[in-house]
Amino acid sequence: MKRIELLEKIFDDKTVKILRELITVSDIFYLRDVSKRTGVSLATTYRIMQRLVNLGMVEKEKVGKFIQYRIKKGEKYNEVYALISGEEVDPIKLFKTKIENKYGSSFTIFNTQDKKLFLIGKDIGDISDISKDIERSTGVRLSILKVDPEQFKRMKEMGLIKDGTYL
Repeated sequence: MKRIELLEKIFDDKTVKILRELITVSDIFYLRDVSKRTGVSLATTYRIMQRLVNLGMVEKEKVGKFIQYRIKKGEKYNEVYALISGEEVDPIKLFKTKIENKYGSSFTIFNTQDKKLFLIGKDIGDISDISKDIERSTGVRLSILKVDPEQFKRMKEMGLIKDGTYL
């Protein structure tokens, strides 16, 4: 099943048009502008926007007598936006984002040429929930090994780890 077919099963085609427009807008937008650019009537655009606000995908703010909308960014919505925009979700970038959200920046990720990840840091707890979430959402099972910096250094010295990239 193609992505657009899947989207249209989840949302109607007018909602998909509006969502596509919203993810291309850099900041705030107004109802009339979205209606005009998508060709969806103002009343329908309003109903769709209300639904998106209720779903938490769009923020609504009254400024004077105008109502401004802003699409919510962040990990929670990345996969939906990628589906709408047609971009593939990179499971390694998604892993890095989820780890940063959970543990801050107190770690380093080393990605080998054969896509094996080394999570280098101290006091990094269980990451199985993150791995399972990524596999469920992308269909890709990542090979991840947690090591402390000294272990990683020794593994490189022993030749167990060759070329790769620090993320």
